[in-house]
Amino acid sequence: MVLITSPQCRYCLASGDFHHKLAESARVNHVPLYIAVPSVRQASRYIQSVGLQGVIKSWADLSFGFSGTPTVVVVDKQNIVRATLVGKLPQEAENRLLGLLEHPQDLDTVSGLDGREVMSGEDLRILRGKQKVILIDVRERNDFAIWHEEAAVNIPLLEFEVRAPFELDRSATLVVDCSQFSSERCASVLGVVKRQGTIAVPFSEGLVFKSCESSPH
Repeated sequence: MVLITSPQCRYCLASGDFHHKLAESARVNHVPLYIAVPSVRQASRYIQSVGLQGVIKSWADLSFGFSGTPTVVVVDKQNIVRATLVGKLPQEAENRLLGLLEHPQDLDTVSGLDGREVMSGEDLRILRGKQKVILIDVRERNDFAIWHEEAAVNIPLLEFEVRAPFELDRSATLVVDCSQFSSERCASVLGVVKRQGTIAVPFSEGLVFKSCESSPH
């Protein structure tokens, strides 16, 4: 698990009690916790005051980007990112995350940390065995070309309302790949898809949740 935080971020300071509980639970349950701050030396007093324990790194050491602070990244045993939660989290999300640390074996199947039910890869496999399913990827073509789920159909969101009526089978269940989107973005995409008079559910092997209470990076 990775906690990205900053002593200059008011939402990080407001989340201090939760971050302390997170670090303590990770220690007790032997879950590796990496804490990333802008500068290890400059943030030492902040780390001590909050009571953060873990492997302390600077932002420059991270091998991935992030959009705001605080951010919690949940990673499973295969180093697959299962969830990304940005901002000051609602109480339900905090409780579910702390509960997850008490049962680290559940990291491999985590979903819905923000209370939004999503379809996992296994759910998608089972559904495909029962009925016709179309997995839709609404990212731009360049992003789709770099990486996409197997058998996904690419229709960029700006083109969706024009192309969907002619290209998609209305008898199929539409599953929208939300693995690269925030909760708000996913909800917006689903709204566009459902306006076509189709049934649509979100798919996300790695859930992304973004709170409005976060500091931009």
